[in-house]
Amino acid sequence: GRTPRPALWTMATLAAGALTFGRAGARRRRAVRAIAAAAVAVSELRRARASADEQRYKSVGIFLYKEILELGGLWIKTGQYAASRADVLPRALSRELRPLADGAPALPLSSALRAAVAAELGLERLVGPRGAGNKGAAPFAAFDDEALAASSIGQVHRAEVWADDGVDQGGDTIQ
Repeated sequence: GRTPRPALWTMATLAAGALTFGRAGARRRRAVRAIAAAAVAVSELRRARASADEQRYKSVGIFLYKEILELGGLWIKTGQYAASRADVLPRALSRELRPLADGAPALPLSSALRAAVAAELGLERLVGPRGAGNKGAAPFAAFDDEALAASSIGQVHRAEVWADDGVDQGGDTIQ
């Protein structure tokens, strides 16, 4: 189906890029993008309702699905809720949002994200040599960058923790 990309969307995206620079601007750019996506969706939904056009509902659903995935987090949770409300939304629209319920994408674990998680936990780093009880020492011997599972608000990674001294774990350090 056709994905709606009216002039409003193009103007809002350009404005978001022009008005927001650097790290501080990223949050504003994301907010402008969310507002622009909502404006486009509302505009297209009004047109679809006026003409009772199922194909237009489907194209709005495809557009929203793509935008929700890019915005992530709470937006995915909102899309999941909307997909479950086939009694309120047109079926063609909710059908396009349904994959959000069990298909949230995992984010790559960058070194910056690792550092942020370590700082949040009050650690110097997540993975490293055995800490020998040092405050802030790395708790993990290994930490897999690829997520095992992901949801709209988090993801799960496989990690290997350091075994306690004197504790027999059958030759296995994974706890």
